[in-house]
Amino acid sequence: MTDLYLNQNQVYHLSEQVHAGLETRFIRQIGSEVYTDHRLDWRFEIAMGLRWGWWRPSLKYVSPYLRDDQVGQVYFDPLAFYIAW
Repeated sequence: MTDLYLNQNQVYHLSEQVHAGLETRFIRQIGSEVYTDHRLDWRFEIAMGLRWGWWRPSLKYVSPYLRDDQVGQVYFDPLAFYIAW
């Protein structure tokens, strides 16, 4: 897929130890060598994450890539860790 996208990120400092993040992405699918007639022209993604000390869970939704897709994809990452040197 060849894409152009507009990305927005925001971080909220809820306390000294707790931070929340939000990312949105609007994507214009320009072309594909595999999917010529079936790809959607536009799609979007939204991700939310939380950092609480060393723990960093996140949740992400990706809208369908193709016209025949009935649902998007959901990613849940409960075991991500944040390590700073």
